[in-house]
Amino acid sequence: MNQSQIAIRYAKALFFLAQEKNKVEIIIKDILFLNETLINSSDLIKLLEHPVVKPSQKTQALIRLFKDEVDAITLSFLQLIVFHKREVYLQRIVRNFIDLYKKNQQIQSVILTTAYNLDKEETKNISEAIERKLKSKIELNLRFDQSIIGGIILQINDKELDMSVLRQLNRFKSSLLEYDLSTKKKTKNS
Repeated sequence: MNQSQIAIRYAKALFFLAQEKNKVEIIIKDILFLNETLINSSDLIKLLEHPVVKPSQKTQALIRLFKDEVDAITLSFLQLIVFHKREVYLQRIVRNFIDLYKKNQQIQSVILTTAYNLDKEETKNISEAIERKLKSKIELNLRFDQSIIGGIILQINDKELDMSVLRQLNRFKSSLLEYDLSTKKKTKNS
């Protein structure tokens, strides 16, 4: 079985268990906390992925770290992963669980690129407008790129709406290059 299938199966198993126990919202909070911990703790990843460290030591470390922070289901799941020697897949399992949650909750990921930092009110207004337009909850990720000069670039799933000043300038430049100013005629496809 390939690595992505392993991660998906474990993520689905935890997600279905969370649904069965009516604890999806609790477990997603645990998973997001676990994801943040894994991102910020390379030592934990090294411990979990180290082949010489015994599974019992890994389990004890996880219990000490997360016993008071996560639900019993999440803690048992972490122990199960170590027991089955799947800890090297933990980060992928976590990402897959988050993806399953978003799909289940119909949350779309949206990337908004602007030339300047938006304040909280602007961010809130844009977020609400996008949610109304999509008729869906969104997860808004803000990016800042001064090279776009002004305007916005909006990415929703695999679609992009580029309303940046840079794009408009590039379109204007292309139009000028196609136009022969001395004869006032288009040079391409006339």
